[in-house]
Amino acid sequence: MRQTKPILAALILSTALAGPSLAQEARLTGTVAEIFGNQVVVTGPQGRTLVTLPDGAATPAVGTRVEFEGQANGQTFAASRLNLVTSPPPATAPARGLPSELAGLGLTEVTMRHEISRSGSQETHVHGRLGDGSWLRVKTRDGRLVEARTSGSALPPVVIDALLPPMLRGARELDDFARITEIDIKRRGEVEIEGVGRDELRLEIEFGPDGRLRDYERERAGRHRSISEEAARAELSRLGYDEVGVIKRGPRHVDAVARNPWGEWVDVRLDDRGRVERERALTR
Repeated sequence: MRQTKPILAALILSTALAGPSLAQEARLTGTVAEIFGNQVVVTGPQGRTLVTLPDGAATPAVGTRVEFEGQANGQTFAASRLNLVTSPPPATAPARGLPSELAGLGLTEVTMRHEISRSGSQETHVHGRLGDGSWLRVKTRDGRLVEARTSGSALPPVVIDALLPPMLRGARELDDFARITEIDIKRRGEVEIEGVGRDELRLEIEFGPDGRLRDYERERAGRHRSISEEAARAELSRLGYDEVGVIKRGPRHVDAVARNPWGEWVDVRLDDRGRVERERALTR
């Protein structure tokens, strides 16, 4: 039976409250990924660190490169000084096997899964963290990028350009998006685009292989019978999963990429009652 593991923030906070015996003066550099009041999660070569900001310091925005001085204690950091870093982050070699369209995005925490589809196509699933702290997931089929989605932020322009056929790049319907979060190219050439409209409602558009509009749909209450994204994240945390990344809601299930209670990166599916239905391993 799986043992429940506390969520990341609670685990780190309890470590910080355990006492100063392990604390030591240190310097920490990285990128702001999440904000919790006067605390931020910073990602970098050291992994993810929960940083308590110095008294009176302005909270840096998500995606900001920062440098802290203060006391380190495990995966927590009590900062006494904050500096904003204006120089670009050090270059890192792209992960082996990464699609060329993703090579310049500076993805971190990359995991991949390779498989043969029922039709015999070679498919690769890639999941990684963008510089703004959000997650990106893409799929290639026989070496061609066919699907991409984020955990809520806009898809990088280079990914959108790689996925959208030239005949759709000037489609007037695309102007209705405030941000595009998912593009899916079907086997027969249909193009499904999802995101958030300028009215902040969920928007889904489908074009046929010939570029003609097939479907235009705004969010409606009660459309999904699966649990909500917020409920899925809460249930995964309760079950001992952490680092929950991109979540995709289906009619009666939710798919997510996360790290299971044993520290393994997996694809996990929850049914419409929040129970684990399937788990598949990813590689780093």
